[in-house]
Amino acid sequence: MKRTWTIIGVADVARSFRWYQALFGQAQTAPAHDYFGQIRDADGTVLLCLHQWGAHDHPTLASPDLAEPGNGLLLFFRVDDFDAALVRARALVARLEEEPHANPATGTREFALRDPDGYYVMVSALAGDERPPRDRVLRFPASVKRDPAIGAWMRAHPGALGAIARRWFEVMRACGDDVRELLHDGHPTACVGDAAFAYVNAFRAHVNVGFFRGAEIADHAGLLEGTGRFMRHVKLSPDRHVDAGALMNLIETAYIDMKGRLKPL
Repeated sequence: MKRTWTIIGVADVARSFRWYQALFGQAQTAPAHDYFGQIRDADGTVLLCLHQWGAHDHPTLASPDLAEPGNGLLLFFRVDDFDAALVRARALVARLEEEPHANPATGTREFALRDPDGYYVMVSALAGDERPPRDRVLRFPASVKRDPAIGAWMRAHPGALGAIARRWFEVMRACGDDVRELLHDGHPTACVGDAAFAYVNAFRAHVNVGFFRGAEIADHAGLLEGTGRFMRHVKLSPDRHVDAGALMNLIETAYIDMKGRLKPL
């Protein structure tokens, strides 16, 4: 058995550790040492080692001043959650080095960005077509661009909880021109075309922002609740603080995930 550990020199191990965990949608943990840390996959496989510049006597890790970091090196990662990884990547950098595109040689989708130390990071889909099974889609052919029934639902829910529901349903509506909606099971539901991806629902003391395939989307902020096979939700109330940016990312991730499920084979 043989394994390769790629080790890169970094200025701040803890900072780079957090950055790569965020890119891969992993829970935030601390590196084993302030001078060295390993990014591992869920099965324990080492994906990348981070070594502080000059911490030991390794000639090629002595200083970033001897050469431009990353010269002659391409960090190439293959992931099984490409669409979610793209959302996470956009949250980490001001711009991508390469926008998502299909590799002409392999047909797989990929994009590129630079990490905090300037290394060039390429992220590629694990397979040419990593889309989830098409039968895992709840379709509503009656969905429309604007459903009057949802306007009536919003008017019937005034006050703080109604304001929370309206705010987050507007975020769903703004995901793309292909978003449609309807009142399903008595609550506003957002769809990509006719395929449901998210909803809001108001209860006596809280609002749920729900996701029809929530069990299968990345949630590195740990907001999602629920134990069902597919659905998850985020519980909101006036006295309960939730990271708004993280929730916006969840909604965008759910939207992108559903678009991926609908791509023609």
